[in-house]
Amino acid sequence: MTTANLNTSSELLAVSREYVDLLRHADRRAAIDLVLRAAEKHPVEHIYTGLLQEAQYEVGRLWEANEISVAQEHYSTAVTQLVMSLLYRRICETPKTRGTFTGVCADGELHEVGIRMVCDLFELRGWQSFYLGSSMPSAEVLRFIEEKRPDVIGISAIYEANVESARQLIAQIRSIVASRVRILAGGRPFVRYPELWLEIGADGSAADAAGSVEAAEKLTSGSST
Repeated sequence: MTTANLNTSSELLAVSREYVDLLRHADRRAAIDLVLRAAEKHPVEHIYTGLLQEAQYEVGRLWEANEISVAQEHYSTAVTQLVMSLLYRRICETPKTRGTFTGVCADGELHEVGIRMVCDLFELRGWQSFYLGSSMPSAEVLRFIEEKRPDVIGISAIYEANVESARQLIAQIRSIVASRVRILAGGRPFVRYPELWLEIGADGSAADAAGSVEAAEKLTSGSST
């Protein structure tokens, strides 16, 4: 990593900490303005990976440590989703010259901001993405996939209790689409257990949103996409 990249990472990490502090004080307007000012200086992908993603990690850590309430965690996530919506215009303007990606949460998984970040980063890298989010019945997910035939599918499971749901969805997807489809599984359990994606039948995994795009590009590099 170059000195310039290190300086950028350090700067965005400092902004991310300030952003989390504003969220803890429920100052939505100041939090949004802070991120939008940073977005005037840095590429959107860096805002996602170096600021918003780091903020979500910290909010999750604070919640697990009982330093913030469930209400504060939900509020913080809602503000981050709003910020992402405000940045999306720049994301959708990127020419779509690569493959197609569909992102969805495993059945029972309600934390959807991570898979939304993944979908947005795919779009920034020139993919067409379909964000399905959470609370999607498996039958509807399968119907959508059968219709759209994406090149890569990302399945998010933040909690270990939802890994079995991811396994079942992968098996169902394999039964209806051609073998060329590539499936990525992501979330904390897959970071904690690096071989877990193999055990549930996926084609790969990544530790973060940017890594998911890189993994997909490697998996499809020999295909027609």
